Amino acid sequence: MAPGREGTCERRRWDAELTGRIRQVHDEPGGIYGSPRVHSVLKCEGVHASRKRVERLIRQAGLAGIASWAFRCAR
Repeated sequence: MAPGREGTCERRRWDAELTGRIRQVHDEPGGIYGSPRVHSVLKCEGVHASRKRVERLIRQAGLAGIASWAFRCAR
């Protein structure tokens, strides 16, 4: 393995594991949770992952939250 790349496999394995948990958290309330709330739920569960990492994994998984303003009536 190239120098400085020892943690790459471990990082990919952790990313895959974390992506699975992110999918569960995202899907539980019907797929409305976005990255801020997913990150908050993971943090409450004791999962240590940065906000940017959660955002990146959500993007890579093709997930998206639903904005609350999308449900308001236009007047």
